[in-house]
Amino acid sequence: MSLFSIPSNKRFVYYNTDSLIRKDPLIKSISLLQTFLQKCNFKEDEDDLEDLRPFKGFGKPLLQCNTEHKQHMANETHRQKRNFMDLLMDHVDEALEMGFDDSSTKFKGKNHFMILSTKEWYDTFKMLHKIFIENPDNPKFEANDLDYKSYLENFNKIMDIDDEFFNACCDIGLQKALAMYNNPALTHYSNAVHKKLVDEAVTLYMKYARGTRTAVNENKLREMCERCWRNGKQQCEVNSLRGNPCILPKHIVKELSEHSSAHVFISTCNCGRTQGRREDPYTIRHANYEFYQYMANNCNLCAKVKQVHFPVFEPSINDYRAAEFEIAFPKLSIQDSINLDQDHNLPSPKSVASDECSQPLTASQGTHTNLSLVSTDELNKIDVDADIPSSDESLNELIIQVKDKNTQKAEDKERSIYRQPSTTEYLPGMVHTQTPPGLLPRFPSWSLVCVGPSSVYSHNTGLLEHFQSGFLSGANFLLPWDVHVRLEHSASWAYEKTRIRKMGEVHILKIFVGCEYECPRGHRFMMSSADKILRGGSGILRDSGSKVVYNNMPLYFPCPCRSHKADVAQLMRVHVVTPKAPVNVILDPKVRTGERDYVFTMGMPNPPRLTQSAYWILRLPYTYQGDEGPITPPNEITTINALSYGCLLAGMFGVSETELDD
Repeated sequence: MSLFSIPSNKRFVYYNTDSLIRKDPLIKSISLLQTFLQKCNFKEDEDDLEDLRPFKGFGKPLLQCNTEHKQHMANETHRQKRNFMDLLMDHVDEALEMGFDDSSTKFKGKNHFMILSTKEWYDTFKMLHKIFIENPDNPKFEANDLDYKSYLENFNKIMDIDDEFFNACCDIGLQKALAMYNNPALTHYSNAVHKKLVDEAVTLYMKYARGTRTAVNENKLREMCERCWRNGKQQCEVNSLRGNPCILPKHIVKELSEHSSAHVFISTCNCGRTQGRREDPYTIRHANYEFYQYMANNCNLCAKVKQVHFPVFEPSINDYRAAEFEIAFPKLSIQDSINLDQDHNLPSPKSVASDECSQPLTASQGTHTNLSLVSTDELNKIDVDADIPSSDESLNELIIQVKDKNTQKAEDKERSIYRQPSTTEYLPGMVHTQTPPGLLPRFPSWSLVCVGPSSVYSHNTGLLEHFQSGFLSGANFLLPWDVHVRLEHSASWAYEKTRIRKMGEVHILKIFVGCEYECPRGHRFMMSSADKILRGGSGILRDSGSKVVYNNMPLYFPCPCRSHKADVAQLMRVHVVTPKAPVNVILDPKVRTGERDYVFTMGMPNPPRLTQSAYWILRLPYTYQGDEGPITPPNEITTINALSYGCLLAGMFGVSETELDD
């Protein structure tokens, strides 16, 4: 029972747009005062003059007065019709005469109403007052009727029509929002897309939601969306070694290689002749070894080149395992590790202290001679002591010293004992200066090949496309590096002598070097310095290679193939054309990463010796992995901050005398 009822299919909302209804004269007076204050030269408007006329329409044509009068009468009639009493009486008349036809059931019927007398109204509400007010307020009252007891407990829910209406609005918004989120066209999507869809669904829900249950239903909507996403629409999103997520639906894998990010890159083989497509790697083995093995099987030159074999793990038992050296061995500092491996190469620690980021030029030890290279500072000191004037040539001058044969054998024996590799435990990552001695990886991450004699490179034409593919125009030249070598007690060389000093013979070596970068699109280019890309062979000056030999070269650099957003190119190869002199150029590269303080090495007991008059290519790892896991390359980089993400340390080249046969 209710005082009055309105059919649900005839809802009425009245919005007042007439300013004359319930107008406030105070507000109008304030508005006129503000208008007067804002005007510099106040003049009365036409409406103000109209109020001064003896009667409305005074001094105006009769036609205009009649038009305004008719318009005023029409507005007044329209305003009189729009009132609450007219609305209520329309529904009252309909209820008393024919009843409301608002039933939503299958069999529609009309509800009939009747007017009660005053006594009937009083008796009815007296009974309702006792049932709904007196009895609930009485703590001793106990309802015997279960229906009445249930009715009292749910009285607010039954009588609160507004709350029921708002709940119905929330339910409609909840259904529409969930239907929009559960788009059948999206089979699976990432967490970022999921959050975006949830926000859009909540925005749609809030357009319908009203009342006290708005926040409760919002949380319910978020839970339903989360349950829908995790029940078959969740994307795998396992990141690759390059930081790209897997796009497959969430799945259980036995091998990491079963993931796929759908990213495809262009990379070059070990020798640099053939380029191929590669998938985004998920394992360090696929990134640094398996892909290049596959490319070698499809490259005619890779099958013919001379390769340097890197030491790898060779198990002696079947149940070998990865070494847990983080617990078994304390981590060594980078400087201590370098000293343990190369203290025999440095005649004085001052050369290391002069530049903490750079490594001095080193030389390998042969079986007949022990050769070491003195730093530039000590070379200048020797020149001063010998009363020989210094010159610019001393910057590239090296000293080869011959040690006693017995001393050399003792040092070789000591190193062989210290570096006995393990045959039961392998290194799970890559070799770096903090790696405990004796641990070897299961596969090599580096490659060093001889692609032919030195004559395959012409400094006039540079690297041709049929020999080294993918180079950008003008960035396919190597840099000349003139090295002045001074021998002390060395065998005679079949080489031109330029001058003789008091402390030995000086010879000039012509070496060509190049630091090659490669972007994910397969573009390759050489660098002329640590912050400049090589632009044509005509601008190469004599001894330009010193800029890349004696400086740290960035591990990553922006590729010039794009102007708006440059791809990140990575240092992938070091090209070396050795001279015809009876010497060996040695390589001892060290790569320092920027994210973690690692210095990666090739992991060889002795640096490799490159043969004379040959073209050698050192391929660096595609991905670097430390003890904590892979090191992700940067997504964006500039020429200013390139060195902060990693670099190839200076001092990787050295020169040693060719070994003599017994």
